[in-house]
Amino acid sequence: EILSTHPMEYSAFWIYNLMAFVWMKIVLFSSLRKRGPGIVLTYTIQSWIMLIIRHGLSALAPFLPNKHFLLWVNELLRFPALATASITFFYWNFIIAPVI
Repeated sequence: EILSTHPMEYSAFWIYNLMAFVWMKIVLFSSLRKRGPGIVLTYTIQSWIMLIIRHGLSALAPFLPNKHFLLWVNELLRFPALATASITFFYWNFIIAPVI
């Protein structure tokens, strides 16, 4: 059952997903306002957006009925979100940051 992989409503993990969603969305909108919509074309921001969607859907999941299509979308994004976040982390911290 897909719903069982998501946090229970109002649990600590649910609050984490909600807070991460809100904070990441604020950072994204602030960056868009400062740098413009062109930043969405970068791999880093696309990874960030995927994580925002995952956190938002995970926070929403306990309130959705079983077999809802958004639960399927959330599961579909699980690996790509993890992979892009990991690649971005290692790229920035082990390739770009040492050069700066």
